[in-house]
Amino acid sequence: NPFAALTDPVDTLAGRRVATGVQFTWNGTLGQDRIGGDLSIAVDPTDSNKVYIAYCDVQSGNYTIHVRHSTNRGVTWSTDLKTISRAKNPALAINSAGKVGLAYQQVTGTGATQRWVTHLELTTNAFTTSTDAVLATVPATTPAPKFLPYIGDYIHMMAVGTSFYGVFSANNTPDTANFPQGVTFLRNHNFTTKKLLGLNGVTEVPVSIDPFFFKHTELSITHITNITNITPITLFTPITKVTPITFFTPITHFTPITLFTPITHFTPITHFTPITRFTPITGFPPFTGIPPIRPGGPPGEGGAPAGTEPFIRFGNTVFSPEQLDIARFDELSDIAPQLSTVGITRLHHLVSADPFVLTSGLGCSAEGAFGLIALAQSLMRGLAH
Repeated sequence: NPFAALTDPVDTLAGRRVATGVQFTWNGTLGQDRIGGDLSIAVDPTDSNKVYIAYCDVQSGNYTIHVRHSTNRGVTWSTDLKTISRAKNPALAINSAGKVGLAYQQVTGTGATQRWVTHLELTTNAFTTSTDAVLATVPATTPAPKFLPYIGDYIHMMAVGTSFYGVFSANNTPDTANFPQGVTFLRNHNFTTKKLLGLNGVTEVPVSIDPFFFKHTELSITHITNITNITPITLFTPITKVTPITFFTPITHFTPITLFTPITHFTPITHFTPITRFTPITGFPPFTGIPPIRPGGPPGEGGAPAGTEPFIRFGNTVFSPEQLDIARFDELSDIAPQLSTVGITRLHHLVSADPFVLTSGLGCSAEGAFGLIALAQSLMRGLAH
């Protein structure tokens, strides 16, 4: 007798009414497309009590998206958290950090100026506030429809880890102004003349409706846990599994790191003095025989033959460079492309990175930079053990 845990108090049947009196005209039209039956639901993977639903009906003559949520697994539901007029194709997803994503398509303008605008809206507080990214804004009156559906009800979005992945349909005019977040066309085209081209790359072909894929990645550190509080950089609270550190001695820049000294306190960071040697951190085997580590340094450093990259020794463990590729580690794979822009492609590069290079190069906070370095140190120790 499945699906019997949640029942409606009116008829005691399985399921719970979220909204009643919902009305729309089946196969009515909006922006040359048919309407009817738009519905999406998502459960928070971090808290299954939290459920979001989106549906459509006609309000004051306009097809309208409604978003509601439940905080008790569907027993009771909120009123509208959000309503979007002249819109359809809601798609909900919730990532591993509990962030809610809502993709949808809305008609703006009137007459010949109508446009289909595809949005991706993100919130962490049930749409009290949210960020809104326009993925596409394309003409709604061209091409002329040949049948229904026109853009269709084929939108879909899902979350994998902290990333959102989705697909939607839209006018395929190769005009970069139509795609504010950027776009890559996988068919012959000319962005200058705004024309689609045939297989020969010369013959012009008419505009039509194509599917478009998108991905939104959160630039955040989600795999570092047990950080209780980070006060301004003059003081750190202890981080589990990382030797407690409270103060930095003044440093101006990093020279090649060979050994670690025990660090117990940070003095306020003002500037960095040269560091040439660290003695072992308490509880860590010393680095021995490691060539100088410089993020993005040219091959051939540390005594290796030109054109090769030396092996890396940590304690009694020796790694090939490929074993330390940033992209191999799930905790860092999402930001591997950003790290590579500042010359960090291996785990040992990040272990000894200058936090201020990370701050300026990645556009993250100082706390985030120190967190990344602490994560890399923890991963390095895990490999060695």
